[in-house]
Amino acid sequence: EFGKKLLATAYTIRAVCYYTLMRNYCEPYDKSNATKMLGVPIVKEFDMEGKPERSDLKETADFIVEDLKQAISLNQTDEHYRFYVDVSKAYLARVYFWMQEWALAASMAKEVLDKYPLISGEAYKEMIQSEVKQLGNVLIRSGISKSEGYVYTDMQKTKGRPLSLEFVCACVGVVWCVWVGVCVCAWVG
Repeated sequence: EFGKKLLATAYTIRAVCYYTLMRNYCEPYDKSNATKMLGVPIVKEFDMEGKPERSDLKETADFIVEDLKQAISLNQTDEHYRFYVDVSKAYLARVYFWMQEWALAASMAKEVLDKYPLISGEAYKEMIQSEVKQLGNVLIRSGISKSEGYVYTDMQKTKGRPLSLEFVCACVGVVWCVWVGVCVCAWVG
C-alpha cells in the first residue's frame, strides 16, 4: 500500500514536470501538426551517459497522459501525499485541454468539479488568502504565503530524512523515484 502511494505520487509529479516543460519550451499544441513539432526529450529510465533526442510534441503529450492515467489507476487517495488521485485527474483535464481533446477535457474536468464545486464570494476570498491551511476545495496548495509555507515548516520539524533512500527504494522494488528522467536514488545516493 505504501509503495502504491509513492508510485502514484511519482507518476503524477513526473507528468506535471513534463507538462510544465512542454508548456514552457514547446510551441502551442496543434493536433494536425503535433507529430512534426518538437517536444521534449523523454527519459523513462536513468542513464548517466544518455543523451536523449527531443521527441515530437504528440509523443511528449502522450507520455504525460500515460503517466497521469497510471497514477489515476493506482487510486492514491491519501491527501497527505498532496499529489493524490483528484490532483492527477485535474492535471489530466488540463493536458487534454492543451491537446485540444475537448470532449476528454470536459469529461475529466466535470468529474473533478463535481467533487470540488466552484465557490465564490467570501468563501473564495478566505480560501485564497489562507496562508498555509487548505480551506474550501483547494486541491493542492503551493505554500506561497507571507510566512514560511508548507515546505519550510515541514523541514523545520525534520532533522534529516525520515527514511533512508535505500529503504524507500527497496520497499517499492522498482525505480519509482524518477522526476523528469533523473533517478533520485542514483542522484542523491
